[in-house]
Amino acid sequence: MDRVLIASYWAEAAHGAIGQTRGSGDNVEKYVEHCRRVAHHVHRVIPKDTDAICAALLHDVLEDTKTTAADLLQHFNERTVDLVMEVTDPKHPEGLRRAERVQINRNKLSLASPAGKIIKLCDVYDNTEFIRRDMPKFAPLYIQEKILLMAFLRGAHDALWEQVNERVMSEARIMGVV
Repeated sequence: MDRVLIASYWAEAAHGAIGQTRGSGDNVEKYVEHCRRVAHHVHRVIPKDTDAICAALLHDVLEDTKTTAADLLQHFNERTVDLVMEVTDPKHPEGLRRAERVQINRNKLSLASPAGKIIKLCDVYDNTEFIRRDMPKFAPLYIQEKILLMAFLRGAHDALWEQVNERVMSEARIMGVV
């Protein structure tokens, strides 16, 4: 079976097992649809990088589900799992303020491979409009954090970076953050 299809099923099972959804009102969807959109964006940018497309499908399973890297290694190759781990927020010590946690995450992403940064850029692209629409109280903080993050994601793919940065800045202007 195609590795991308297996990753899609895996993501659906992992997020579905905990009933994870996103959105509100008429906009509720299975969480895996976000993962599929991120993978679609990654495919548009690096269509021959099957490992990155699989990692995009799986990019939130380590953070959001009981899935471990060891679980993933039983079904996916090391590069795919490494890419998932590159874009997974690290575990933080208790008591760290949000700003400190976000800075640690930014620093980690600055060391990501080009494919890891592309996955993260596609994730930001998909999340930005959703968060403004469905999480309006959180959206200004999210956008401010993403404005700072963009500097750490340069160099992987200039055209994609420009597209994502424009979306982030457009949302920032809509919210009056900049």
